[in-house]
Amino acid sequence: LTVQADVATYPPEAFTGVTGLIASPPCPDFSTAGSGLGRAGESGWLVDVPRRWVETLRPEWVACEQVPGALPIWREHAHAYRELGYSTWCGILNSAGFGVPQTRKRAILLASQVGQVGPPAPTHAQDPKADLFGPGLKPWVTMADALGYAPAPWCLDRPATTLCGDPRVSPPGWRGRPEDYAPDGTYMGKRSGTDAIRLTIDEATVLQSFRPGYPWQGSRTSTFTQVGNAVPPLLAGHVLSAVTGVPLRALAVAS
Repeated sequence: LTVQADVATYPPEAFTGVTGLIASPPCPDFSTAGSGLGRAGESGWLVDVPRRWVETLRPEWVACEQVPGALPIWREHAHAYRELGYSTWCGILNSAGFGVPQTRKRAILLASQVGQVGPPAPTHAQDPKADLFGPGLKPWVTMADALGYAPAPWCLDRPATTLCGDPRVSPPGWRGRPEDYAPDGTYMGKRSGTDAIRLTIDEATVLQSFRPGYPWQGSRTSTFTQVGNAVPPLLAGHVLSAVTGVPLRALAVAS
């Protein structure tokens, strides 16, 4: 069942009996380059809608995502859920720790009525030999790794930052002008003809850990916005596995 509606006004009771609830409210009012208004922003108040749905539906498990600036609110929600009998965890996860070729950080809230919850175990580390989680971790996936570049060009030898808008990859240390940046801080400008690489939609799709050829819809600008606004499927899979107990390989994610 797919319903297109305003979640702020649609009655949650229509979904009574659901097993899980996933929520990813709009982030502009909480991002470091956004309005900074938080709940008082144009869409910031929507961050509290998931709590109303959880309190109404009482699903077995809950998974919520936002930018790091919203973590204090996730902690408020976690406290309320514990009062309802949920086990909860909330914190910041780095997408690169889960095989995503991106250092995108996200605030995650997990809650479960049927088991104890905690953060998903990372699979990758920037320096696996020195990582506190012990042996067996793989090194971060670079952009060159993900896109199949060998040898790696100077600008693709590391994970990307957050993707948004119509991104370009810039030289290390190059800051550009303020107007060259997207709202989330992703470099958008071009210092010269060779100093920045404009990503194609297919490349951005792969860097977001979606499968190649994922069927985005709309204009170039719209498709890049869809890519940038999405939660990386690899990160989402690990998060959902942690809260549901379902092995990652059994989850139907879009990677």
